Amino acid sequence: MFFTRKPRIIQSTVKFSADGIIFLDSEAPDRAAYLAQLAEIGLAAPKENGYFLSWPGLYELADDAEHADSLILLALPPWSEARPALSSAGALTDCAFQINLQGWINLNGMPLRSVKLIQGGLIEIGGQKFLLHQSVWVLVDAVIRFASLSSSERTVEMNYQSWGRIRRLALAAGANLDDFLTKTIVLTPETLSFDLERLETPSGTDESNPTVSAIRVTPTFQDAPEEWLARFDRLPTIPDYYILPQSNGGLINVAISEPVKKVLAEIKQMPGRVARSPRAQAFIRNPYAVLGDVAEAVIPPERYEASLRSVDIVFYTFELSAKQDGKGNIDAVFIDLEATRIGVIPAYHRHTFKAPDELLRLIEEIQHQLSANYPCFNWQGYEVELRGDAEEKLQQLQTWHERWLNPVPAITYEDVYGFSGYAQRVIEIGERKPYYLPFIFKTKSTEPPWLTTNTLVGFGESTDGPISLIRTQADLDQLADAAKQAKAEGKEEFDYPGLDKPMPVLEAEIMIPLLKGVMNATQEGKPPLDKMDKLPKPRQGMLIETNIEVVGYAEGQSSAHLAFDKKLNIGLELPSTLQVELKEHQGIGVAWLQHLWRNSPEFYSGCVMADDMGLGKTLQLLAFIVWYLEQPNSLPVLIVAPVSLLENWQNEIKKFFAPDCARVLTLYGKSLTDKKVTQSVIDQRLRDKELTKFLIDDWIGNANLVLTTYETMRDLSISLGQQTWSIMVCDEAQKIKTPGTLVTDAAKAQNAGFKIACTGTPVENSLTDLWCLFDFVQPGLLGPLNRFGLNYRRPIENTSDDEEQKEALEQLKTLIGPQLLRRTKNEVAKDLPIKYDDNHEHIRQKNRIQLNEFQRKLYREAIADYQHMLQPAQGATQRSNPILAVLHRLRAICADPRPKGLQPDHCLSVEAYRNQSPKFNWLIEQLDDVRSKKEKVLIFTEYLDLQRVLQYYTNQRYNLSSRIINGSVKSSSEATESRQKFIDEFQSSEGFNVLILSPKAAGFGLNIQAANHVIHYTRPWNPAVEDQATDRAYRIGSTRDVYVYYPTVYDNEQLTFEAKLDDLLRRKRELAGDMLNGTPTVTQDELSDLLGEAGHDPSVQLAEWITAEHLPRIVGRPFEALCRALWECQGYNCLLTPTTGDGGVDIVAIKGRQGLLIQCKASGSAKGQGWNAIQEIVAGSAAYEQQFPDVRFTKVAVTNQFFNDNSIRQAEYNEVSLIDSCILTEWLSLYPQSFNALQ
Repeated sequence: MFFTRKPRIIQSTVKFSADGIIFLDSEAPDRAAYLAQLAEIGLAAPKENGYFLSWPGLYELADDAEHADSLILLALPPWSEARPALSSAGALTDCAFQINLQGWINLNGMPLRSVKLIQGGLIEIGGQKFLLHQSVWVLVDAVIRFASLSSSERTVEMNYQSWGRIRRLALAAGANLDDFLTKTIVLTPETLSFDLERLETPSGTDESNPTVSAIRVTPTFQDAPEEWLARFDRLPTIPDYYILPQSNGGLINVAISEPVKKVLAEIKQMPGRVARSPRAQAFIRNPYAVLGDVAEAVIPPERYEASLRSVDIVFYTFELSAKQDGKGNIDAVFIDLEATRIGVIPAYHRHTFKAPDELLRLIEEIQHQLSANYPCFNWQGYEVELRGDAEEKLQQLQTWHERWLNPVPAITYEDVYGFSGYAQRVIEIGERKPYYLPFIFKTKSTEPPWLTTNTLVGFGESTDGPISLIRTQADLDQLADAAKQAKAEGKEEFDYPGLDKPMPVLEAEIMIPLLKGVMNATQEGKPPLDKMDKLPKPRQGMLIETNIEVVGYAEGQSSAHLAFDKKLNIGLELPSTLQVELKEHQGIGVAWLQHLWRNSPEFYSGCVMADDMGLGKTLQLLAFIVWYLEQPNSLPVLIVAPVSLLENWQNEIKKFFAPDCARVLTLYGKSLTDKKVTQSVIDQRLRDKELTKFLIDDWIGNANLVLTTYETMRDLSISLGQQTWSIMVCDEAQKIKTPGTLVTDAAKAQNAGFKIACTGTPVENSLTDLWCLFDFVQPGLLGPLNRFGLNYRRPIENTSDDEEQKEALEQLKTLIGPQLLRRTKNEVAKDLPIKYDDNHEHIRQKNRIQLNEFQRKLYREAIADYQHMLQPAQGATQRSNPILAVLHRLRAICADPRPKGLQPDHCLSVEAYRNQSPKFNWLIEQLDDVRSKKEKVLIFTEYLDLQRVLQYYTNQRYNLSSRIINGSVKSSSEATESRQKFIDEFQSSEGFNVLILSPKAAGFGLNIQAANHVIHYTRPWNPAVEDQATDRAYRIGSTRDVYVYYPTVYDNEQLTFEAKLDDLLRRKRELAGDMLNGTPTVTQDELSDLLGEAGHDPSVQLAEWITAEHLPRIVGRPFEALCRALWECQGYNCLLTPTTGDGGVDIVAIKGRQGLLIQCKASGSAKGQGWNAIQEIVAGSAAYEQQFPDVRFTKVAVTNQFFNDNSIRQAEYNEVSLIDSCILTEWLSLYPQSFNALQ
């Protein structure tokens, strides 16, 4: 066996503890840069001379595909497939009961020897260190914690609860249990689900309303035994344990924790588990407001809302209007019912009262329910909510009823022109498509029903409209991945190819398992679910006559009372405590708000502040609010925002106003704890009705400005709703753009006189966003959502000859114009420095970068490889199209050219990398110019590896310590502080500096005005994301001209990815100039013409050949693929094992009756491999030898570096063959491999 000369070994010190891993300073620049990135996003913590990574943080990284290529830089021990063996001592009823870590086993259940649990997730097997998988670590930690309990803590209840939890973790980890633990089943449910059933019971009290709806509640939990519910119903109280017999003679113990017991006790108080009482109805409507803090932990909100949907439980709000003559006499009264949740049928219902006696029955029903403290009433089968304004509405009904009984003559001009009911006019009945539905179609009725050959499965808005077909499991996985990603990003809906409107995440989660069940049934020749064969038909609904009602309503807004010139600050009054001079546009904004306020509530109840990012919306709103608070008899103001922005609100109050401008109360975080009522002091009558989530009496004190989060507003909606607010502001109002969610409903339920929705993007995905914002600030202005959606489309969706729709959109703009203020930076340019970007020809020419020959070769090979991969898929429907992967590859070639599968090469000098990458050479030229001016620059790219490359080389050239900021929706407050510290250091540094950011970071309220150069090194697919990033530097407060660069790699011979994307982004940005368009995202279909027609060109070599110089940069899965290719050239049939759970074997290679079990170890650092590779392959070989009993296997370990002396000795002792970089180099000369082998 041959080995290369051993180079200098780079040492890195890693220390393990029970809490996590400490990485001390090392000479590996990649590792240090990666740890700094982890610290910036809050997953690692800086320590003296190093970083700390907790065990949960490590496991989070291991599960994140984005970090898959980077995690190897940490040079951690390999993962162990070892599993613990647990034993017990004593009985569960014995206070001395113990659960012991008896030993360890491998995947085959065979005992392991010489195993030592060191600390945390670190284990030692035969003297070699390994990492435990997360499921094993969590189990071991739980066992250790139970063993550490004191004697006073070791109660019988604790034994049951602890073993139930440990048993669940043991099953997940695949642990071995002794006979007692195996037979002793303890279930410890931590969360509950509810199966709901709607009942109709005779009321016997109202002939017009013969039935009263009731709900039967069936609680359940994961792995609940069939006998449990019957036992629950039979026992009068909730015991600490349910002991249930098994068919095999054993027993199942169900241990009930106090939080779960509290929820079950409330169900127990419902006779027959049927919700009829006020308390029970309040529970069904909103269990979180009823049960207090315990509810959210025991009843997952998403699961509960799905339960409501499953039985079509819908609550409605109601609005009242009257048809009156000129003197106010009543001709008819209307009650309009509107569903609180989107996607239900009917979403809207109108009932007309044609006589006063009929109206009286409604009045009496509302009076009765209010006096009994019911949260809702039933009217003709609709469950109608009684919100905070119910008493006021009742008084209005009584006034109309009295006027109906006692009419008075005459008519006045003000009565006619002040009548608010003219806005809605129905012109026709048209089809309404309120939500997405799953569909199943039989294409051939003569064949047996529901087979894959005659069945199509899909979803859409109606059977007559566009249907998105689900043909394969890959299609369904794509839908599931899109829903999962949207949920992870905190979104409630997402765009999906082929759908005109965004898909709600919750609806997708309900639909996916249903579609999967149908596909599985048809594949097995079984009939699908009955309900799929009986889908609801699209319903007809009322449409609005926009040419009459909207225009008439707009005329009322343009009267002398309502007119306001948005170019002048007429009527502006500034607060006396303002300590900064407002820009002209800011003064106009404050004057506009004051104008609307002065005309409220007669003409307005709110507005939408939609100025472009960076124009000072917060300052304008604060100036208006503080001015109002200086008025006599002012009432408190409520501001609702994400927690990160609430900190910005507080900072701007301190920065721009005198200390006594407002009495601020922060109602979130730690300050909220002391404001919440303990249940023991809540009135028993309230507790009887399950109303337990409140703020203490006089919680507001003398505060007149309250800052809170959307989550707090949702959870404490009753207490907040009892407070009268003069002004309510929802910042980042996209949070309430989805109709029917708890947060949206909580915002709309607040008793606020004047409501302001603040957002820089009033339309993101569709005009439904705009409707929902106006439904908050001015309910009823835009009519019902279903009619609104039918009447309006974004300008981008209209044909050039659709004059009627153009007119409708102009009317819509006229209608909302008085109550919406939107100024772009271009419109207020005089208050900002000049921005030089692609609109300036000299900048645009500077941005053009010529593709070099190396890139052109990689580029053509990538396209040829894509076309080659498509060849087997011609005429087939089961093969997925790899277009997204190749687009990302083309994008990478433009930005950081290197063969696919290679890690960045930090051995190159700055000049060598400039020669290799035209874009980096362009970057250095620009940075040299910026440095000569002693100015600062922001560089945006979302790629983690590219961020580190740019950081490394810019630090090398300019002797900097530049930082990387990514931002994360999971960021902790400590990470936020660390991020702000980096920014403060950058802002305060003297002269030239560089800050590298992900566009994601731009969404976290960062102000970096010290920089006046912005470089979008790689570009997102949505221009709004890009503009938001630019706005970190280009905003009010910037004092120097700002230069924005979009470096674009182009080629005279072919259209490059970056040139195409640049063109598409420019066009999308132009479309976004119309607010009603939103900001469209570039789609992969729009980029597909870059790839040409499918068809492999044999003249194009698919990739250059891999050489010895490339080996140190091939790590991870690409290295395994290379090894597979090399052994396949030697006649072996090779199989790559899964990335996890491979048992220590990466490749199984078989030739006849001979085989190889191969463990691949690659490193980007020039260091000798330890004997962990040998230990892994020895430990994992038994399982594969059992799987292939007729094959005689040889064990092999291979590395792209070299093996140290200890590993060589261990290999000889364990009969393991070693292959190092020297042998691999020889094989590459015998069996040349292109970079396509790394795929």
